[in-house]
Amino acid sequence: MEPQGYKIIFEGKVAAGVDVDTAKGNLQRLFKTNDTTIERLFSGKRVILKRNVPPTSIDKYINALTRAGVEFR
Repeated sequence: MEPQGYKIIFEGKVAAGVDVDTAKGNLQRLFKTNDTTIERLFSGKRVILKRNVPPTSIDKYINALTRAGVEFR
């Protein structure tokens, strides 16, 4: 059985000092998606952005989401 990867969870929170609209625009460009999808991400509910991220790739996701200006776990 292969080891489980990481889950990246987002709850609609932005990093300190980052404007919500800026973070929304950054995520929209990062995920290449539309306004409706981005608005759902910022509903305040827990959303799993990515499942089973392999340990070798997790840093890539952490860096991208940090640059986008959002909080995640």
